[in-house]
Amino acid sequence: MKAQQTLPSQPPGFRQPQQPRVPPSVSGDPGGRGRQRGPQSVPQGQRRPEGLQISAGFQELSLADRGGRRRDFHDIGVNTRQAIEHVQESKTGSSGIMIKLTANYFRLMSRPQWALYQYHVCYNPEMEARRLRSALLFQHEELIGKTHAFDGSILFLPKKLGNKVTEVFSRTRNGEDVKITITLTNELPPTSPTCLQFYNIIFRRLLKMLNLQQIGRNYYNPGDPISIPDHRLMVWPGFTSSILQYEESIMLCTDVSYKVLRSETVLDFMYGLYYEVEEQRFRDACAKELIGLIVLTNLTFTQKKILLLTGLTEKMRNDFNMMKDLSNHTRLPPEQRKREIGRLIDYIRKYATLVSSVLLCHEKIV
Repeated sequence: MKAQQTLPSQPPGFRQPQQPRVPPSVSGDPGGRGRQRGPQSVPQGQRRPEGLQISAGFQELSLADRGGRRRDFHDIGVNTRQAIEHVQESKTGSSGIMIKLTANYFRLMSRPQWALYQYHVCYNPEMEARRLRSALLFQHEELIGKTHAFDGSILFLPKKLGNKVTEVFSRTRNGEDVKITITLTNELPPTSPTCLQFYNIIFRRLLKMLNLQQIGRNYYNPGDPISIPDHRLMVWPGFTSSILQYEESIMLCTDVSYKVLRSETVLDFMYGLYYEVEEQRFRDACAKELIGLIVLTNLTFTQKKILLLTGLTEKMRNDFNMMKDLSNHTRLPPEQRKREIGRLIDYIRKYATLVSSVLLCHEKIV
């Protein structure tokens, strides 16, 4: 109440009437605006309801102090259904109306009892160049097979070699004989993080075989471009992909993606910029506009005029008409997005033999 507040205009010596002190509430109700900002503590002797279960990722989550940097959270729990009581038996609801939903997740089926084998590869004499180490090892493709992942020292295979330690010999172009020792170090189950990483490496290799070109982390189809001549733009359709474990299944998540290319080259852009800014500011303007951009080129990359710019400038983003025309091709409605993703899946299924040899062990997308 206003009559009980101490105001600056009150005379010295004025004492506010004593109010009876109310003991703190144990019911958990907030006692004011300040108390509502933080979580309510549980009084000693009381326990939280046992029906509330949290996943493993939340159990390891640490909260930053007020004013600290925001931390990204990733739930590392895989079998989360086992930790949530109301969906342990089934995720099907008990009331309401059933509706049909479509998700961009596809289950990868593999043969039972499949495992990934990790080997350590040594060279004698020692070879420093990674490309040379790979070339020497791949001379024995009939031994290790076509499906493999090698980083220069660690080799992953979907099959187990006959012996724990295998020794082979290769020869360099200079006629030098090199002894290669392949030692089995680990056997990984299909659900291990290393095995999932191997899946993604092999799947990206498959996308390259489908003539998709990697730009950044995604893959695009340069053979099916979308032209927007009014704004001198070209759009490459493509896909994002990720293979992870969800509950008891290993699943492929894929979605459509687009890369915007400009019809103008780097040299054309520099010519236009030269006439827009003062001569003494030209170098700084070029550095501001060009450094950090992704450019595309063909094999004759020494010629600057064929360096095509990608992405949009700030001026382009502020052009309402251009962004509207661009969104007509990149912001797809659900049904069209489903068809585009289905094209990729159908294309993979069409080449089932290729998928089996690349994604190993009779992998199948369902």
